[in-house]
Amino acid sequence: MLDTMIYNPTPTRAEVNDIANAIYDGADAVMLSGETAVGEYPVESVQIMADIAQSVEKDLDRQNFNRYILNESMHYLDGRGSICHAAMTISNDLFINTIVIMTESGVTAMKMAQHRPRARIFALSPDPNVCHQLALIWGITPLLVNSVTST
Repeated sequence: MLDTMIYNPTPTRAEVNDIANAIYDGADAVMLSGETAVGEYPVESVQIMADIAQSVEKDLDRQNFNRYILNESMHYLDGRGSICHAAMTISNDLFINTIVIMTESGVTAMKMAQHRPRARIFALSPDPNVCHQLALIWGITPLLVNSVTST
C-alpha cells in the first residue's frame, strides 16, 4: 500500500488515501510487503501506516459506521449475527467496555467484530490456530484457554 516508500521516505497522497479508504471501508487489517522486506525505509513505512490508521480510526463516526455496515450486511444476519447485533447494541447503549466470547471456530468473534462495538472484544478459544487467526481481526484480543466443558 506504500509502494513508493520502497525508495522514498514519504508516501504519495494517493497511497495515504488508499490506506484511509481501506479503513473507512471496514478492513480488519492493512499490510505492507515490499516496503518492509526490501525497502530502504521499513521502519518509517510501518510508522506512517500506523499513524494513518490511528488517525482514521479516531475520525470514524462509530454510530454511522455501524449503521452502514449493518445496512450492507443485514440480509446476511442469521441467529448468530442477530445475537452479535444485540450484544453490540446493548454494550453501546449501556457503555459496557468489554465483551467476552467463548469460541471454538472464531466465527462468533468475527461476527461480533463486524458490528464494530465500542467495547473491547476478548475471544477465548482452546485452539491456538483460531487465536492466531483472530489476532488479525479488528478489535479482537484472542486468549488461549483450556477447553471448556460447560458454560
